[in-house]
Amino acid sequence: MESNLVIELDILQRCIKRDRDAFRSVVEQLKRPAYYHALALSGNSQDAMDLSQEAFARAWQSISTFEPSHPFYPWYYTILKRLALNLLRAKKRHPQTSLSQSLQVSLTDTEAEQNNGIERASADGSPKHQHITAQTQQQVRLALARLSLEDSEILCLKDMHDYAYKDIALMLSIPMGTVMSRLYAARNRLRIQLQELGYEHA
Repeated sequence: MESNLVIELDILQRCIKRDRDAFRSVVEQLKRPAYYHALALSGNSQDAMDLSQEAFARAWQSISTFEPSHPFYPWYYTILKRLALNLLRAKKRHPQTSLSQSLQVSLTDTEAEQNNGIERASADGSPKHQHITAQTQQQVRLALARLSLEDSEILCLKDMHDYAYKDIALMLSIPMGTVMSRLYAARNRLRIQLQELGYEHA
């Protein structure tokens, strides 16, 4: 997949000068990956939309602190992740919304993504996981909810949203080799959780 996370230096320099049109072009370019990354962190569509939009607003407010010679998305992602972690802590404090629920990606969320014009597709253009039964999806969601945020995040980015390793490396500010090793370990931990939940194909 061709990376769409790199912003041209000229545009970033214009953003530093408070050029709103330049920043709008940044938002337009990054809103799709930002949404999916927020979804991996928060677990539901509405939170993901709110988080990604708020993170862009915070980024604009703090744009004078950004060094345009550095990649923009990792800087944006630190804002996004901080907001997401704050949201998860808030959900954990409220008994009506557990942390496990906030880490689950529901079938309703998938419908909402499509209604917003955002589709999850595999490389051949067909909807990803279209042959997975509802029961299997439920087991995967429950297993993901048992994992750490780091594990569920990288699994969502690669196995659910099909980002290339280089894109994940850029978003997480880690080497591509670290992405592969983390993903390998996270898949193993997911497999263990699925086995404990009685999923026979894990």
